[in-house]
Order: sequence, then structure tokens, then C-alpha cells
Amino acid sequence: MRPGDCFTIEPSLVQGYNSRGFMWEDGWTMSTETGARSAQFEHQVLITEDGVEIITCDEG
Repeated sequence: MRPGDCFTIEPSLVQGYNSRGFMWEDGWTMSTETGARSAQFEHQVLITEDGVEIITCDEG
């Protein structure tokens, strides 16, 4: 990684044990085989000369 690079980090939490996921035909939507509850969020980060800046945070 070098200054100016931008990344999106997208962790997902899934209820249950060993829930496998699959992508829908729309190429965007993800689901679990069992219909388990899940949550997903994302942050976009920018690599700077001094470290990392989270650029999706609302400072207001």
C-alpha cells in the first residue's frame, strides 16, 4: 500500500454456525443458504503519508 491508495473494507457478520453464502443472479445481492440473519457494513479508507484516513465517517 502507498499514499493515495483507497480501499473498501466490508466485514459481514452471520448468525449461526458454518453458514455459507452465495451471490444472487443480480451479481450484487448476497444471502446465506439457510436464510440466517446477517449484517454488513463498509468503510472506505485512504492511505496517507501519516497512516490511514477513514473517509466514510460522518463527523457531524
